[in-house]
Amino acid sequence: MTGFVSTFLLVFVSELGDKSMLLALTLGGRYRSWIVIVAVTIAAAIVMAIAVVAGGAVEAVIPRTWIAIAAGLLFVGFGVWTWFHADRLNPDEAVSTRSQAAWLTVLAITGAIVLSEFGDKTQLAVFSLSGLNPSSRFGVWAGGTAGFAIVDGLAVLLGDRLRRLASPQRIARISAVAFVVFGLVALLLASDA
Repeated sequence: MTGFVSTFLLVFVSELGDKSMLLALTLGGRYRSWIVIVAVTIAAAIVMAIAVVAGGAVEAVIPRTWIAIAAGLLFVGFGVWTWFHADRLNPDEAVSTRSQAAWLTVLAITGAIVLSEFGDKTQLAVFSLSGLNPSSRFGVWAGGTAGFAIVDGLAVLLGDRLRRLASPQRIARISAVAFVVFGLVALLLASDA
């Protein structure tokens, strides 16, 4: 249980104000809450599993610069796509309720979050805790996943509340700018790596 609690608290505090929380806030204003919460939870489980199982081995195989470039390009692409599709939004609906469209959105958001979190301080912290608590690796994974998903889930709900206060087109434009900014920052950081 110690692995769960310590990892949960560490990840919860580390994710406050982190890029994935800000991304979740932005996405919560653009898409239905359940879609983003499912995507955030899946991404959290994947990111924490990678941290517990492979940790630093992933970075040894795939250079951090490549990961940062891929994440940056994905964010910029998502921002450009969001900007140009903002006018097509139905004011009464954040995203299509068609099952296929919803699950494609879940996959896209999950991929964006997983890519953005590779080598992040939270993932590295969970990797370290996994090494310190080899007998409770499942607890470390569960605590990290729960902390990540809860913080980002709260951000999604806040984003959903903001969506109710502003038009979907305005939220989409703000989201698009935020995605491009996140992408450009990732690309700038990649050039420094």
